[in-house]
Parts: sequence; C-alpha cells; structure tokens
Amino acid sequence: MSRRIIVLLMAALLLAGVACGMSGGKERPISTWGGLQEQPAIDGHIVAWADNRSGNFDIFMYDLETGVERGVSFYPGFQDHPAVSGDRVVWQDMRTGESDIYLYDFATREEMPITTAAGSQFLPDIDGDRVVWMDDRDGDWNIYIRDLGTGQERKITSNPKDQIQPQISGDAVVWVDDRNGNSDVYIYDLKTGRESPVTTAPGDQVFPTIDGNLVVWSDNRTGDYDIVIYDLSTKKETVIEWPGLQTAPSVKGDLIAWQDHRSGVAELYIYNVATGEETAISPGSLKMEPALGEWGVVWTDYRAGDSDVYTYDFGLLADDQITSGPYNHTNPWIDGDRVVWTDDRTGQFNVYMMDLSTSKETQITNSKDEKSSPSISGDLILYTDKRNGNLDIFVYDLSTKKETTVTADPSDQRYGVVGDGKVIWIDDRTGNDQIYLYDAATGSEQQITTASSKKATPMIWGEMVAWMDNRKGNWDIFVHNLTSKTETQVTTDPGKQEAPWIYGDTIVWMDDRNENWDVRAKNLRTGAETVITTNSGYQGLPVISGKRLAWLDDRNGDQDIYLYDLELERVIPAATGPLSQKPNDGIGFPFYVNVAGGSQFLSGDRIVWMDYSQGAPQIMTRSVEDDPILLLDKADLATNASLIVWSDNRGKDWDIFGFDFFNRFERPLVRAPGDQMNPDVGDDLLVWQDDRKGDWDVRALDLSTGDEITVAEGRGGQIDPSVYGKRVAWMDNSSGDWDVVVKDLDGVSIKPPAHKAGKQMFPVISGDLVVWQDDRNRNWDIYAYDLATGKETKLTGEGDQVHPHVSGNMIVWEDSTTGDVSYYFWDKLWGRAYSRPGDQVHPKVYGKHVVYQEQA
Repeated sequence: MSRRIIVLLMAALLLAGVACGMSGGKERPISTWGGLQEQPAIDGHIVAWADNRSGNFDIFMYDLETGVERGVSFYPGFQDHPAVSGDRVVWQDMRTGESDIYLYDFATREEMPITTAAGSQFLPDIDGDRVVWMDDRDGDWNIYIRDLGTGQERKITSNPKDQIQPQISGDAVVWVDDRNGNSDVYIYDLKTGRESPVTTAPGDQVFPTIDGNLVVWSDNRTGDYDIVIYDLSTKKETVIEWPGLQTAPSVKGDLIAWQDHRSGVAELYIYNVATGEETAISPGSLKMEPALGEWGVVWTDYRAGDSDVYTYDFGLLADDQITSGPYNHTNPWIDGDRVVWTDDRTGQFNVYMMDLSTSKETQITNSKDEKSSPSISGDLILYTDKRNGNLDIFVYDLSTKKETTVTADPSDQRYGVVGDGKVIWIDDRTGNDQIYLYDAATGSEQQITTASSKKATPMIWGEMVAWMDNRKGNWDIFVHNLTSKTETQVTTDPGKQEAPWIYGDTIVWMDDRNENWDVRAKNLRTGAETVITTNSGYQGLPVISGKRLAWLDDRNGDQDIYLYDLELERVIPAATGPLSQKPNDGIGFPFYVNVAGGSQFLSGDRIVWMDYSQGAPQIMTRSVEDDPILLLDKADLATNASLIVWSDNRGKDWDIFGFDFFNRFERPLVRAPGDQMNPDVGDDLLVWQDDRKGDWDVRALDLSTGDEITVAEGRGGQIDPSVYGKRVAWMDNSSGDWDVVVKDLDGVSIKPPAHKAGKQMFPVISGDLVVWQDDRNRNWDIYAYDLATGKETKLTGEGDQVHPHVSGNMIVWEDSTTGDVSYYFWDKLWGRAYSRPGDQVHPKVYGKHVVYQEQA
C-alpha cells in the first residue's frame, strides 16, 4: 500500500470518527513539559494551549500532521485561553497590562492584534474569518465580533446586563446572558441580525458551545450540573443526566465531550448524539477542559501531578488486547506473529502463546510448577522453572511438541534467552557469574565468558552475544563474537551502562552518565555512538528490531512505551496511559530470574506490553507501521536553525535553557544538580560552567547527539567558557591567578596562551583568535592571541579597557575611561574608538555588526 493511500485512509477515518462516532482511537501526549500546560483548543490538525514553562503563561501549538511543537506568543503578562480555526490561533493577552485579543496565523507566521480597545477583552473564539469575544469597554460585558475579511468590528449585544462566554459556528454566536437574573443561553444570527434565547430554564445554564445545528451547555435546573443538547433544526432538547457534576462541554459533529464527576474526580466522557453511545476516554487520571476537533479530543491531564495536554486521536488504530480476565498476565515476548507470556489463570504461572496471524491461543505448559520469563525464537520457546529444586531452563519445540532440559547443572540458571536456535543464560557453577550457550541443533553447551565478575542481562542475535559486566567496578556493555571467539568492551564511561540489545550492527543500552537513565545506540562496525533520548526522566530497557527501537519511559509521570525510528530520527509515544504500560515486570516473577533485564517487546513493526489500566496486567499489542508521524518524510520535520541560550533559575537553581527562533520553541537544554551558568553556543556545541560536583567545571553538550562531556575540571574554578567550532576557551584559577586556557575537543594539538602575572579574564574565541582582559600592568588591557602563530599582542594603552569580544578579524571592547566602544581589525592591524554621548558598555560583534548597551 502506498504512503499516499495510507494518508488518505487516515483522513477518511478522522472524518468517520466525528460524523458517526468512534470506532477506534488512541491516547497520545501532546505536551508534558515541566510547569503547567492547560486550556487546550483544537481545530483540524492544530492544537493550541496556555503554557507557563517560561514562568508566565504563553501560547504554544502542536501540529498533529507533523508532530512539531512551536511557540506562538512570548510576551510579559499572561497569554491564555486560546481558540483555533484552521491555521489561526486567537487568545487573550495581558502584554499591555489589560486584556486584549491577538491572533497568530500558522500559515503566514504573522501575529496581529484583533482588538486593543480600552477595558478588558476576554475568552475569544474563532470560526473562519470571524472572531468573537466578551468586552467591558462600555461598562458592562457585551459580545463583540470582528470580520477578518472586511476588518469590521461591531458589538452584537446591547442589553445592559452581562453577556459572557461567547462561541461561534458559521453564522451563529451563542453566549451566557444574565438579563433574566440568572444565567441563560442566547443566540445571535449574523445573517438576519436576530437575537433569541436558546434556553431560559430555571437555574443556571453556562459554558455554551456550538457546532452546526447543535448547541450544548452545562445546566443545573435539576440541582446538579448536567449536559443539555439543543438541536437548532428540530428544536429538540436532550438532557444527559448523571450523578455528580457534568460541565465544560465541547461539540463537534455528532460528538459531545464533557468533564464528568460521577466517580468523585473529574473524568472525560464522549456521547454520540446519533447512536446514544457514551464512552469514557482513557480513565484513570484527573482530566479537565475537554475540546473536540475532527482529529480527536484534547484535554488537560493531571496524571503527573501538574497539568499536561493530551489527546485521544480518532485516526489512530486502537491497541489490540491479547489477554483478558482478572489474572496476572506478565512478561510478554514477541517474535514475528507469535507472542508468549505467563499468567496465573490456573493458580500457577504457566506459559501461553498467541499467534497474531490466526488469533489462536495455545497453552504451552500445564503443571503445578511455576514458570517464569518465557522467550520465543522461531519454533523454540524458553522458560524457567524449579521442578528439580533449582532454577533450570527448559525449551519447548513447537514443531515436535517436545520439551528439553537445557542444562543439568545443579546451580541456578538465570537470565535465560533463546535466539536463532541458541540459548544463553548466566549461572555461577564456577563460583562466579559466567555466560553459557546451548545450541539446540547440536545439543552442545559452551562457556562464553571467563572473567570473575558480576554479569547480567545477556542476549543473543546471530553470532553476537551481549551482556552487562561489572568487572571494572561499574556496569559496562560487552559483546562476544561466536565466530571469531573475540570479546569486545563496547562502553567505557565511568557511569552505568546496562540492559544491552543487539540487532545487526547496532547495539542499544540504557546509560546513566547524564545523572539519569537515557538510551544510547552504537554501530559496532563503525564505532559511531548516538544518543537516542535525553529527557530528564527515566528511559530504559531498550530493544531494537530493524530500523526501530523501543524503551520504557516515565517522562509523563507514569511508565509508558516510546519508540524511535533510526532512519527518520523521530520519537513517538507508542503506548501511554494514566496507569503503567511496561515491557515486563522488571524482575522475572515468580523466581526473580530477569532482574532489571530487557525483553523482546518489539519485533518488526509490532510491540507488546503489559497494561495496568484494568487493574490486573493485560498483554496488549499494536503495529506502528501506519502511525501518521512515521509516515512523514524526514524533510517534513522542522530543524534547529537559530538558537539563543541563557541561564535560568525558574527551578530554584540555575539551569540552561534555549529558544529556537525557527520554530519559536523554548526548551530546557541542561538540567542537573547545582548551578549551570554562563552558557555559550556555537554551531551544535553548547558550553557552560557547572558546579554539580561542588566547584566550578566547564562542560559541553553536543546539541545534535545529546552527548555531554566534561571539558575541564580539577583544582580551583574553571568558568566563563567561550566556544568556536570544537575549540573552547575559559578562565582557570588552578594556578592561584586567573589564566586563559584553550582546548580543542577533537584532540587537535594547540598551544594556549602562557601563564602571566596578574589576572587574565573573560576570554572569547573566534577561529584562531582568543581575546581577553588582562591586569598584568596594573590596569585592565585587552590582549589577543593567535593560536596559529602563538603570537600574543596587547591592543590597548592607558586606562581600563574591559569586556572584549571577537568575531572573525574584528575585535571590540569597552573603554571604561571614556565610556566608548573601541574596535580593532586584526588583519589590518588598525583600530579606533567609536565616540558617542553617554556610556556604551558590554559590546559584542557578530560579523561586521557591533551591538552594545547604551547608558545615558
């Protein structure tokens, strides 16, 4: 099936979801950054929300077609309560100190004010070219509208009482109106200019919403707030009444969504007007502020403690449930179309298999001896049991229906895995952990390792065996080639590297070198290493199959399954939920034979996992082949074209944040214990000073790979780094005075400036030039050093000259005596002062452009 046909089918599924109800769908996180993400709105492929990750509320948006998030507004004061129509987003904006209405057009990348009138304007809504809002410029609250096509603004209500909470669909505007002493719903027809009540029932009617002929609101005429639906074409009113509070409705086509408190906490329900069917959406977490669109429903979710934005995407196929019943279904393993697992439906854990191509389940074992941690490869199924008094490994052959004991050794065999007709495991028959291999075709056994060290989590692919090994005092990854009988250490970082998995030439593992667990990959043929994840949460237990790898991830506050495409270089949340989604139980219950070990929960395009949302874990599966994000060409994703970085203490200590001007997106770049300050960025390399170890060191982060390294550490402080390409300069006081030090991170030999008396401070590097301020002559001068020739030059004379900066051959600095900026052309050996009234301070040069602060 071609890519174009698949995309067209997805579009058809989306339209069917809205018009006729929900035949499928799946939950996905939209934004789960630290801070608060709330008040989501959706139309078409655009989701917008209010986001306070920067310290105040701004507007962000997410494109469901491309999976790209971008910032919309970043101004002082709050920007919140967005609404979306097509490519346009509107919101209320406090940048001037009072609330106005602004619009951003995603297609043209242009922002414009809708109204900045006196008084306050709140709660905008948009449909096509028309924007409505509530406005108190006249002393009471009225509804205003602006037509973007004509530019005309007008008031559409005139009653002296308040009219609030407007919503628009086509030619109809609805709002809450208190002219009768309580809250009612009124409507205005833009074609006829006629205003009329929709309901004036007893009690209050609030939060109206409209789409086509359906007007929906929350109504407390019965004492509790219920959902009421009014059809403008038939004049029929329908009440959806349940115990507790039902409020904040949204309508799209035949679907109504609302916030429901019947269970005692806020949950999300959807009702199909055409069929009368009601559905709870992703139960298990507190949900608020639902909004419906053609693609799905979005809401504010509190599963992680703070508020995040999630969607239930109608176009995604639902997960397939393999098991059912109130039993413990654990430790699934997939190979092609076959899935094996253990469950305790008989009172003991036995092994079961499902053939996904036929939907046929087969019970593999049926005994009173518990079984643990099955794996499957081809016709061979492996499991562990204790029938002989110790942990033994057994293999069942589906083709012969015969069971074989892998080894008769009386020691315990743990971490058993079958792959390509071979079984590997760890036992301590020699007094130390060693890895052994059994060939099912020949019945022969061999010892793979000999080092006297702790070992865990072995796995096999083809001729390669991989495992984690503690022989050097920390966990590293090792591989053994069965053909050449050679052993290779894959990782050498002093942190922990655990749970390896191999496919072809690529090995992946979980790695804690950045103070939390991330996933890394390495090409065993070329030696090239790639950081797959750098999220501040836990990412572990990776598995790779073909061009994709999957792992366990807790970035959303619970445990989910994420997936990465190595060719497209993009991540998707493959399985998420308010409760845990896990590849295995983490221990190999009931015998603890696979503690912290990985498992094959990805095979080709299909994943399997344990889903805890129904209480007892169930085995689930889905194919990611037709995931919309993975159907995009690589060029469809935005790239980082322009980045500004800074130190930020919104988290109480200082971290490094960046803002990408290409996609208008702010993100944390470095979050670690202690303070990270004085960043500088050049190309893909970020450098900063860091005191996570108790004193100041210089560290660097490769923004393209996520690799973080220590550039300089040791006695004294290393601070104020500057970067150009792979060269980093900084000031260092390990000698007792401040010196300038330069290092090439590619290992190219360079001769740094020699140690001098006094202080050499605040270096800046550009190409072969390093400049700094220097007090060796008892006042501050500017010096330059050419790394190519080793020549050092004093550029200044009398008085104090400070804060140098360099770009190419142009050097600038501040003359503290005159208050002017001076500049010098290194290639022409000529310079002068730029004299102006007042003081010019802290100059910077970029190319031929000089910027500075001016003090009158």
